[in-house]
Amino acid sequence: LLLLIRTETRAERLYKTMTEVNTMTIAALRKTLASLDMKKKSLESEGEAIISELTSRTDGGGEPMGMNTPLVDRDGYPRSDIDIFRARTLRRRLAEIKTDRSTML
Repeated sequence: LLLLIRTETRAERLYKTMTEVNTMTIAALRKTLASLDMKKKSLESEGEAIISELTSRTDGGGEPMGMNTPLVDRDGYPRSDIDIFRARTLRRRLAEIKTDRSTML
């Protein structure tokens, strides 16, 4: 009895190789997208926390730091009811988050 063993043609080998490469590429792409999604969610939650802190009233019941409110009083002196350094740091970080998020999208 003669058994015929069919060998793969060149086209079949090429198709198989391309399919394996595509599968690996899709897996890598999914991993990258999942990583970017996690980073986006992290930036959004940090931004929400900063906005919450900037818009909440101070411990003494005074006006909130605000996102655009002046950090000086009518006479041009730094407001005594808020931590100026903290307000500037939070505002800067919020601007960074907005920029990072817009470049990510």
